[in-house]
Parts: sequence; C-alpha cells; structure tokens
Amino acid sequence: MRLTKSQIATLEKTIDRLEAHTCAEVVLVIKDFSGTYQDLHYLAGLATTLLSVIGLHASTRPLSATAVVLTQLFAFILGVGLAKLFRFEKILATRKRKRLQVEKSAHRQFYEKQIHTARANAGILLYYSITERSGLMLADEGARNAIGPHWDRYSRQFNRACRPRLRKNAAKHLAEFFGTFGVFLGQVLPPTNEVSRLSNLPDFGSESGDSNDT
Repeated sequence: MRLTKSQIATLEKTIDRLEAHTCAEVVLVIKDFSGTYQDLHYLAGLATTLLSVIGLHASTRPLSATAVVLTQLFAFILGVGLAKLFRFEKILATRKRKRLQVEKSAHRQFYEKQIHTARANAGILLYYSITERSGLMLADEGARNAIGPHWDRYSRQFNRACRPRLRKNAAKHLAEFFGTFGVFLGQVLPPTNEVSRLSNLPDFGSESGDSNDT
C-alpha cells in the first residue's frame, strides 16, 4: 500500500517549510510495513496444509503417497503466498508485536539515515509504518533536550497522525502535525547559518525489516 504521488509531494513541501524555520534536521521515513512477519506467514501455510490433510482424509478417491505429499506441499505454498499477498499480519499479529516491529525498524533507520550526525545534534526521525498504522519519533540529544517536557505530547500527536484507517487521510493528518510541530521547533530550535548535514527528502520505501524480525 503506497501513498500517491500528490500525497508524497504534499509531505515533501511540508518538510521543506518545517526545516526553513528551525535548525533541527527532520527526516521522514514512511514504509509499507516493518519487518517480514515470516513466522505468521508460515503459520498460515501450516493452516492450509492442515485443511488439505482433512480434505484428503475425507476424500473417497485413492491417492498415491506422492500425490498426498505434493498436495500438502502445494497447500503450504498457497497458504504462505496468500498470507504475504493479503498481509495477514494485519489480523494475526498482536498490537504488541506490531509495536515492537515498528520500534526495531525505526531505531535501525535512525542510524542508517545518520540522524545522530545532524547539525547542532538536533536530528529528528519521524518513522511511520502504514501496515501497522503506527509511528515513532526519535531524536538526537540536542533536539530531545530542546523539546524537553513537550516530547511526550508531540510524540503522541505524531503517533495519532499515523493511525487513520484510510490511506488518503494519513497524509492529511501528517501534514497537519508537521505544521504544528514546525512552529514549535522554530521556537525552541531557531534557524542558524550552519549548513544542513542530512538530506530532508522523505524516504518512501516499500518496507523496512529483515528475516530476523520474529
């Protein structure tokens, strides 16, 4: 599930406006999903295999051992394929599991994007995972200290902006959050003449994660 080109353009312009009024360097990362959830896909494959076994036992037609094995293998592959295609983890994964996947992927992106090297130690990562409908805000020491007691409030606001069920509403809510957050950052982290060290172009990759996410 991807954002449209117009939604991406809107978010890019919003980030540009935000950074024009602050020395903080804000990087937006939006992924279709966090992690691969292979264990849940395999679980779906085992379920379809079990159904095939039940069907074979109920069948009155004699089948060879080879046919039985091939049927079960096909059922397993079909189950895994359907689980990946229709993103069964939306239903099978617990809220805690989804949150852990988002946190793991966000922290990996923080270092991959080198947020910790931002000017004035004021790097901020805004990570949004569409499938999990969850967001996480991470910041370097300078930005975290400047935001201070307001951190929890803006972190919750960002996470709420990532929760809309309809994709078309997500970009709207994010843009509204950036507008409010940008005004605040301009007050606590005003612009400086120091050159930006990070690219502020949002990352709209398809997924974030690896096979070791269970």
